[in-house]
Amino acid sequence: MHRIYPALLKRFSELGAIILCGVALSLVSCGGSGSKDKDAGLETDADVTDGSATDALVTTDGHSDGDAGEDGGVEDPQWRDLFMDQSFVVPTNAEVGDVVGLVRLYPTVLDQGPMFSVLDGSPAPFAMDEVTGLITVAHPEDLDSTGHQLTVRVELNEYWDEALMTVQVLNPEQVVFIDPDNAEDPSKDGTRAHPFASWAEISWEAGLAYLQRRGTTSVETEQVAIGQNDILLGSYGVGDLPIIDSSATHGVSAWRKSGITVRDLEVRSSATSSINWSSPTDLLVTGCVLHGGIWGMRFTGDPPPSGIQVLFTEIFDTGDDGMFVQNTEQIEIGGVYIHNVNTRWSPPETPETEA
Repeated sequence: MHRIYPALLKRFSELGAIILCGVALSLVSCGGSGSKDKDAGLETDADVTDGSATDALVTTDGHSDGDAGEDGGVEDPQWRDLFMDQSFVVPTNAEVGDVVGLVRLYPTVLDQGPMFSVLDGSPAPFAMDEVTGLITVAHPEDLDSTGHQLTVRVELNEYWDEALMTVQVLNPEQVVFIDPDNAEDPSKDGTRAHPFASWAEISWEAGLAYLQRRGTTSVETEQVAIGQNDILLGSYGVGDLPIIDSSATHGVSAWRKSGITVRDLEVRSSATSSINWSSPTDLLVTGCVLHGGIWGMRFTGDPPPSGIQVLFTEIFDTGDDGMFVQNTEQIEIGGVYIHNVNTRWSPPETPETEA
């Protein structure tokens, strides 16, 4: 099953931001094959069938985009599909003010002044900014190792929506901390008190989370090549998304790995791609910012990649496609914003052989 959400399809149809090869999807088909037009819309070598957007777009929470009445209006104008269920992680040794995560709306509604509130669940350890939707740690002593769930309501003009936020609480013994500003520490051991200063200093162990401190930039000359299954890459602390600034062929990569999550990271590439996946299974990329290089993110390999989710991620400033998906099974893409891509192409059209 392959799903692409409304905001994403809108961006793709405007920007021609994705290449799909050998992927069966039900989409609005735009453009032909054999040449690329920077503004032509969605181009694909996949088995694509024409269909209406409302037929193709189904959200995970079971909502539709509203039922049209006889006059073409919506019978229930108060409910609108603004966002979806989301998940976050935080270590139990978090500190007051640490960012848990941002409740993300679909890109098409981000600039319309939403208001956020917690309706139900266990908000005691957390605080949520009612304007931005940013969840932070307010009472770390109340963090429960079994996790937390919050029902969040968003109100936007005359519309509203609700979704479930799940917070996974990580045992510090299962977390490796990385702080590029800690290079002079002689006692670096990957703990929060003595974090490693670079991704090059870590060793991979299945089942661990590797978190880079927010507000920092790690300059890497080698790929962050994930070496084990069941790995989480993410962030901790306060401030902006941490940055992996890579001059390697790929910023982050993995070959035939399963159970990988990459969340809340900015990856900047000056080479081939920000993230490259070869035959991944059960993969989640969420809340990331990817830019630079030729491709933002690539999915390739044999056996085919499967069980893929790409959610609430921004991809921009790439020479070629924002996302390249080849021979992939089971991919879900939602709330992704892709812009200013295909910059190597000469308008109005560049042949495939020259792109």
